[in-house]
This record gives sequence, C-alpha cells and structure tokens, in this order.
Amino acid sequence: YNIARLLRFVLYAYLILLNVGWIIGIDKFEAWRTLLLFLIPLIEGAVKKYAPSDLVMSRNPANLNRLISDLKLQEGVLEYVDLPVTRVNRSGRPISSLEIPERFPRVVIVGKAGTGKTTLLRYLALKAAEACLKDKEQPFPILLDLSNWTGRKNLSNILKEIERVEQKPLSAIGQSNTYVFLDGLSASGPASAKQLQQLKSWLQGPHAPVRVLITCRVGEDAEPVDLGVPVVELGELQEDHVREIAEHYLHDLAPDFLQRVLIE
Repeated sequence: YNIARLLRFVLYAYLILLNVGWIIGIDKFEAWRTLLLFLIPLIEGAVKKYAPSDLVMSRNPANLNRLISDLKLQEGVLEYVDLPVTRVNRSGRPISSLEIPERFPRVVIVGKAGTGKTTLLRYLALKAAEACLKDKEQPFPILLDLSNWTGRKNLSNILKEIERVEQKPLSAIGQSNTYVFLDGLSASGPASAKQLQQLKSWLQGPHAPVRVLITCRVGEDAEPVDLGVPVVELGELQEDHVREIAEHYLHDLAPDFLQRVLIE
C-alpha cells in the first residue's frame, strides 16, 4: 500500500513536469506524458486495492490517535446512550451494554436493523482505543466491516487485515493482545449459513483471538445465531431511554419531539 502511494506521488509529480514541457511545445515529452496517463489509473487501482479499511490501521500511537478521531466522527458514538442487554436463551437480569467487554471476552450482539448494534460496537471500540493509548498493555482494537462479505469471498481473505495490522500470521493472533471488532454480519440471506459456519469454525479453532465482539443483524423469523460464544441482545427501548436519546441527539428540539412520540 505504501509503495503504491509513493509511486502515485512520483508519477503525478513527473506528470506535472511533462505537462509543463508539453504546454511550452517540447514534442518529445508527449510520448512520456501518454505513458504516464496510462500508468496512473493502474497505480490508483493498486492504491485502492491495498488500502486498509477506513477504521483499520497498524499498531502504533499515531494510527491509534487516528482511529480514535475517526470513531468520534461516527454518528451517535459520542452521544451513545447505555442500553440494557440480555443473554439470549439464559435467565437473569439485563446488564449494562458497557459491561459486555468485561463479562464476555467473546460475544455476539444480535438485534434487528436499526437497534443500535453498530453504534454500540463503535463506542466500545473507542473506549478500547482510548485505554490502549493510555496503557500499551491494554488490547489493541481492530475493526473489520463484514457488511460487504459475499458468499464468494472466504473469511480468511477478510481476516488477512488482522495479519497486516499485527504483522504476524493468523496462527499467532490467538496469543496476541488484540480486541477484534467485526461489524455488519447478517443472519439472513443466501450466504448467511455458510458465513456463520466459517465464523464458528474460526472462533472455535486454536488461532482465534481471545477478545472478539461481533454484531449480527437478525430478522423476525431468523434461526438462533450459534457461533459457539455467548449471544446477547439489545433490550427494547423504554421511555427513559427514548427521552435520554432524544436529549442527546435533538437537544433543544427534544421536548417537541417527545411530546409527539410519547403518550403522557
């Protein structure tokens, strides 16, 4: 990726010089200019191909700061309102969503679309990044987006991003001090069963990381998600949660909004 970026910079700089020569009438520059105009799209393609995901970066303080900045810009992260979660198929009282990392090192968060799974994942990743910046002994967060994972793409290709960040093979990740966040999994669709099975095999294998948090969208009649790790579900919004969320997001407009949506 860095080599492709360097080549892109050199080619653009050279193209500027050739354009100057071409404009002032030096004909011999025309052939080189034509060649560069052919090569630059290829280099741009290489930069895009090997570019890391937006929220994934190598393990150093500068990139950790960038990760924190990126997460803070994501909608709703800084205004996150703590919601209760319940353990699927287990009895017991709901717990705070902020207790998830401590209670469940490996966990799947399920819920319908729009219930706040991604916002929760980003908020917990932000807290993990801030903790890691203060203390290098804390696990380093790695974020991967599974929303574009198609049935034709193998899980190992996606997990290569972890190898790039850790600069070590996946076989060594299990002993590495990382916290892997996988967002955008879906339990519905033609490829979902295969994807879930691949994830389950990875999580139960010897090379899976110690800390993994996965969000998974489920539908009304979806089969229970079984990845061999605890599954928690975001609880339904109660009136006090609705009020708190409205105040966080709408500020001065919250009273009018609440008056319309809540039955006094």
